Amino acid sequence: MDKKIGLLTFHRAVNYGAILQAFSLNRYLTKNGCKVTLLDYYPKSDEKSYSIFRSWFHPKDLLYNMLVLPYFNRLREKKNKFSAFLNDHFVMSERFETADDMQVVGDTFDCLVTGSDQVFNPISKENIKVYYLTFSDKPKRVAYAPSFGLSSFDASLQSKLTPLLQKFSALSCRETKGAEFIAECTGKDCPVVIDPVYLTSAEEWADIADAKIEDNGYIFVYDLNGRERLLQMAYELKKRTGKPITCLTTKKYGIRYNVDKLVVEAGPKDFLKLLAEASYVLTDSFHGLSFSIIFRKPFLSTIAVTKSSERITNILSIINAIGRLVPAEQIN
Repeated sequence: MDKKIGLLTFHRAVNYGAILQAFSLNRYLTKNGCKVTLLDYYPKSDEKSYSIFRSWFHPKDLLYNMLVLPYFNRLREKKNKFSAFLNDHFVMSERFETADDMQVVGDTFDCLVTGSDQVFNPISKENIKVYYLTFSDKPKRVAYAPSFGLSSFDASLQSKLTPLLQKFSALSCRETKGAEFIAECTGKDCPVVIDPVYLTSAEEWADIADAKIEDNGYIFVYDLNGRERLLQMAYELKKRTGKPITCLTTKKYGIRYNVDKLVVEAGPKDFLKLLAEASYVLTDSFHGLSFSIIFRKPFLSTIAVTKSSERITNILSIINAIGRLVPAEQIN
């Protein structure tokens, strides 16, 4: 009999890494004989944060909406592609807006799995209740590659999280510091494991995207937060290779890029295809970097947000490619 698994992660974010890591973990569990249901935890606060426009209650929001308006159709197309990907590739539960709502279904599973992404970030009491799986005591609790999103842990946090972590049957972590913290809380070794996107092969990813792993003659820039640095690198690479620049941006307004092709409306499949068929990849994104590795693409990485640096340096160290990380002072 297949084990019934309830999976909790950040699947609703309009974010390529979030939805693709959820897909890959779901796929891996299913291929290994589990019957997986993605628990659709989607509070109203998340729905609001993922909307294209903001509320109209403040002059700053009005200005923001005016700036976004010219890109509305392309942004709506992107959001619709994310929704279609969810519907096509997951068995989902009914929608839950609070941890208390989930008590009804928690006991129907043999095991609850939380991860990956920053599911262990203690950002709020509600987040802790949901992603530390406190809403049900009956099933086994497992965490695969969670992240705390923190670089330091104080005694107060350890006191709060220790009793919750001790209730898990199996724990792992995405980063070394987080694994060390879990080990301190539980008194047990906690392995550092790879992000779920690595559980799916390059050929499988390409098949999902209807893409070929080939060189289609362009420099692919995936800009998460490091636009200026990445474009400087891209312009220099274009001078050396003569190849055009295709840039995928997550910006919603003020999109001014001097590139050959600018992509705003890409869905998860488009994202994979752009990576699989690129000649070179330049990115400040962990998952942009990860798919460059998976598809065996020549790449350079840079760090735009310091708090995201550990997972980037971790994976580059593992594959002995730390030299592909370009410090800001070396970009010219």
